Amino acid sequence: MAALLTSVAIFAQQSLANKNVNSINNFVLFTEDKAVTGAHPRLFLTDSEFEIIREKTGISATLNALIMSRAEEISADFSPVQMVFDASGLRMLETSRLALERLLFCSYAYRLTKDRRYLDHATFDLRTVCNFSSWNAERHFLDAAEMALGVGIAYDWLFDELSDDDRSAIVSALERNAFDPAADENAAWFYWSEGNWNQVCNAGLATAALAIRGDAKTDEKRDSTVQRILTDAIWSNRRTMETIYSPEGCYAEGPNYWSYGNMFQAILLSAFESATGSDHGLSSVEGFDKTARYKQLTYRPNGNISRPNGHIFNYSDNIDELKPAYPLWYFAWQFGDWSLIDQELSLLSEGKYSDSSEFRLLPLLMMYALRMPEDAASQQALSDEKTKTYVNYGTQDRLDDLPLMMVKGSDFYLGIKGGSPTTNHAHMDGGSFVYDAFGKTWAIDPSRASYTELEKACAEQGGDLWDMSQESLRWQFQTMSNEGHSTITVNGKNFNIKGKAIITETISPTSEGSLKATDDQYGAVMDLSSLYEGELSGAERRIWVDENGSLTVEDCLSALPGKNAEIRWSFVTPANVTISRKGIRLENEGTMVLLRTKSKARVSYRLFPSDSDAYSICGFEARVKGGEKVVFRSRLVGR
Repeated sequence: MAALLTSVAIFAQQSLANKNVNSINNFVLFTEDKAVTGAHPRLFLTDSEFEIIREKTGISATLNALIMSRAEEISADFSPVQMVFDASGLRMLETSRLALERLLFCSYAYRLTKDRRYLDHATFDLRTVCNFSSWNAERHFLDAAEMALGVGIAYDWLFDELSDDDRSAIVSALERNAFDPAADENAAWFYWSEGNWNQVCNAGLATAALAIRGDAKTDEKRDSTVQRILTDAIWSNRRTMETIYSPEGCYAEGPNYWSYGNMFQAILLSAFESATGSDHGLSSVEGFDKTARYKQLTYRPNGNISRPNGHIFNYSDNIDELKPAYPLWYFAWQFGDWSLIDQELSLLSEGKYSDSSEFRLLPLLMMYALRMPEDAASQQALSDEKTKTYVNYGTQDRLDDLPLMMVKGSDFYLGIKGGSPTTNHAHMDGGSFVYDAFGKTWAIDPSRASYTELEKACAEQGGDLWDMSQESLRWQFQTMSNEGHSTITVNGKNFNIKGKAIITETISPTSEGSLKATDDQYGAVMDLSSLYEGELSGAERRIWVDENGSLTVEDCLSALPGKNAEIRWSFVTPANVTISRKGIRLENEGTMVLLRTKSKARVSYRLFPSDSDAYSICGFEARVKGGEKVVFRSRLVGR
């Protein structure tokens, strides 16, 4: 998924002395006082809870039926898991995920039914993957982490049925292929990652460590290794959580990665909770209790938050498709707000719950489903009034801060994107926006192609997709460059990768800033200047939507003395586009709107080349003469 970025490589060279000492001390004191229970199973679901599952009806029964259906399919597949790498030759992640899915579903099914078909299948898979020469930790630790998660859970859930030889082989494989590489800073740079790598890798390692902890009391080296894994998980994950979630719960890598990263975050915290009785304060990190609302606010509805239109605010490396968000079950349980899963219950009832890219982890949701109150399914989502605006400023002295604002009204949606191109998975999309109104979608963020396809295209030209430098071939792809987003390009240049778009002000009827709304207007003011270093002396963008859904984008651009600025203003839209001398007409399934720009500079409306038939890129071209400041006021209104 994510790649080793320059900033991460620098972090990986720092001394281990930077660990959070308080986290380490708290964990050591806790484990001395309350050791992990010696009994198995100890992770996620107890034997008594499986008894409850057998009797459950309603939502839990629906989830259980879906799990058992997949377990039955898996049990009929007698082909061994093969160690296969992807086209790039870097990852065996799909192998690890297949093994995780097979182990988790069959272990669950055996514990529920005691049918030895599931036990035999899980044992066969355990022996297969534990005999692999490697889990690829040295090259791509996600592979080892997901494999360790599956192996660790199967070891714990099937412990009493495994032979001594099988248990010994499993523990040895975990040490050799996951725990030992985690002591190598070159392989384990994820400890300093500020994204999903930290969450996924720590979840896999810590869960496996909790599974085997205390089973070899005479082996001091093994006990020390397990203690290291658990201690390192807490200090590094706390640091990462403080970076990711504080202060408002925004997830810099975007909504798809929110689901991936937060499902593993939930697994990590739930593994500690179930095995030790505490998540060691990790769930109390500032902003963590708000991040579920952030996720829901990326859904693009026409109306109430509980009725998404199937699209999301897919900034950066994210795909524009609404899919199940499994982590919302954890947040509903952890923070006692079961309205968070309203949309999930709808997707489950519609038979779409197997569409999640985290489907392999479905059995773990039963931990939360069992704790759902009987009346939870009838709870209503928050009203529009409670969810109308959401703002995250990030921390301005961080290189990876992500200013982001999302606004939902009764008939419109506006998502505004800031941040830096060097944030993990980022595009050159600072100042861009997505927009729905009048019952239709008008501005979108293009979905990227597959990583394998993009990596291959870069490699064929001698480049690296994950090189985030100014001259990287990554920026040749339209979906990742500024020309492929609803923002401004100056003199045909890519954004300055050291710059960032910063939300400096929000716009609302209660604003005290320079733009005071006279009607219900919601939006933001952004400083884009640093993105155009060497091309402009200043760039400010104001974006707001009126109560009736009309959109206004006001750009104030200042050219450098003695240097003209050739402006390309882009609007990415799925609508049909008609260009005229007076403006742009957009038509979407019978609904029509007009886009016009007013400015003292001459504006020429254009239809720009697009790399996809799924959308068009329209807008205008203009010139700001050297030393001048020009305001472009673009407005989209219904006809």
